[in-house]
Amino acid sequence: ASDKEFVLVFNWLNVLFILPIIFYSGVEYITSAYRSIKQKYLNIDVPITLGIFALFIQSLYEIITEAGAGYLDSLAGLIFFLLIGKWFQSKTYENLAFDRDYKSYFPLGIMKLENEKRIPTPIQEVLKGDVLLIRNKELIPADCELISDRANIDYSFVTGESTPESKVKGDILFAGGKQVGSSIKIKVNEEVSQSKLVKLWNQEAFQEKENTSFNFVNSIAKYFTPVILAIAIVSAGFWYFAQPEITVKVFTSVLIVACPCALALASPFTFGSVLRVLGRNKLYLKNAQVVEQMIGLQHIVFDKTGTLTNKESAHINYQGHLTEKEEQLVLACTSNSTHVLSQKIFSRLQHQSTGLLEVIDFKEIEGQGIQGEVNGSRVQIGSAKFLQLDQEGEVNAAASTVYVGIDGLLKGNFSLHQESRQGLANVISALGRKYKLSLLSGDNDHSVNDYKNIFPAISKLLFDQSPEDKLHYIKKLQDSNSKTMMVGDGLNDAGALKQSNVGIAVTEDVATFTPSSDGILEGKNFHLLPSLLAFVRKSKSVVIGAFIISFLYNIVGLSLAISGNLEPVYAAILMPLSSITVVAFATISVNLLGRTIR
Repeated sequence: ASDKEFVLVFNWLNVLFILPIIFYSGVEYITSAYRSIKQKYLNIDVPITLGIFALFIQSLYEIITEAGAGYLDSLAGLIFFLLIGKWFQSKTYENLAFDRDYKSYFPLGIMKLENEKRIPTPIQEVLKGDVLLIRNKELIPADCELISDRANIDYSFVTGESTPESKVKGDILFAGGKQVGSSIKIKVNEEVSQSKLVKLWNQEAFQEKENTSFNFVNSIAKYFTPVILAIAIVSAGFWYFAQPEITVKVFTSVLIVACPCALALASPFTFGSVLRVLGRNKLYLKNAQVVEQMIGLQHIVFDKTGTLTNKESAHINYQGHLTEKEEQLVLACTSNSTHVLSQKIFSRLQHQSTGLLEVIDFKEIEGQGIQGEVNGSRVQIGSAKFLQLDQEGEVNAAASTVYVGIDGLLKGNFSLHQESRQGLANVISALGRKYKLSLLSGDNDHSVNDYKNIFPAISKLLFDQSPEDKLHYIKKLQDSNSKTMMVGDGLNDAGALKQSNVGIAVTEDVATFTPSSDGILEGKNFHLLPSLLAFVRKSKSVVIGAFIISFLYNIVGLSLAISGNLEPVYAAILMPLSSITVVAFATISVNLLGRTIR
């Protein structure tokens, strides 16, 4: 056989070998481009697909006319490096997801029962077979079996449906449900999965806030892709008349090198890295979109009890008289609630040798109090309004007052003396220099002067606020175009936390893990809040820097491609290289910024 025949055979073998590379290895680009065109918009896979087919058709034309061997080797290399870029991008996202699922442990706690003794336990230490106590509105952390006779489970956390489901002893309960009513006992069937809770927290069923997506590729594609196509066509047209043999090379190189893959990684990877740094400092955010929302905050609204005050250092006194039997009634009722005041009363009255009585028809009205039937007696514990008292009177002007009523008779009141969190004045002072601040409290205004000395003079301090009042206040701020963050304890603030642009729940034991909040901040790290917010604001400069790097790659690459000095395969190499550069820049920059948190 002659050399010409060998060349012909190998040229057609190249065509045969390139087909599975194009239509198998490159099928994601082709199908993505097809779907894009079908939906009447141009995504970034359209120019890549055009480049692939331009090289293939040009190569096929040269082989058929025996004008040359075409660019099939370059086309194979092109798809290879495109896939490396896609693989790198997917690995980047996987690493971020892995960090969220397995390393960023939420400070979640649960009550484990051992010989009827309550033992606060981190949920990652809960094992199969453990017996747990789930109180009113507390999250079920793992699939389990109901030990108590009855339960009323709210699965809105999982499904978005708010109607509770009735369960009986022996029924299987699933992670993510919440008990509504009296406390229940459950037996854990499988170990807690933090990753499952992360997924539940991100369920679309309750994500009603503004959806801020930084899917930069698709958001700019409707402008980016037509511009790149125009540049490619004009460049190819110029070289068709000046130097026809490099026309297809120029056309393809322009289409490939201009892919904004690095741009696509800039925002999500930077904000994903920010999530990790925040997690290390005990601020756990729902997802990276929350970081983006936090950058533009203008107003911060604080709850008081359990947020600005430290429930661990609070102490409680009782005025009035309770018999031993009445103490048991109050103890049983407060044992069902996770509210700071209920837990303080429970701790004060609890005796290790005493078993708890059963509570029937337990109810907790946010911002008002709790009630239930115990041993045939109707127990009410809460505010004067909740017990329908004529007036509170000056029982204790320096403390939060909780009244106790049994069978319609007032028995006395508990006074809770709350201490402010350590370093509160410094936190408020630092935040007041950057944001407008407000204080909303469900308590009376006995401490108004203390907080007037801490908050800036222009701040609004509102007391005797119901959960609805807090929600309406947030709405009013938003109606005046003020981007607002609510910082509460997650108990009486659920509506306000959900309504605000960013809702942060401050907690010690996180018994109230709730989809209403966008983040959870451990109480002991409350003093870091100004530094954490400053760190988030500075992360915007990292995103801008990453954008600049990727734009420079595109400018340099386009200049070389338009001038005819860039082979398509080298254009494909530039793509993952630019992505690697952006990821490295974002990682290093964010970690350096993280060192400023203190």
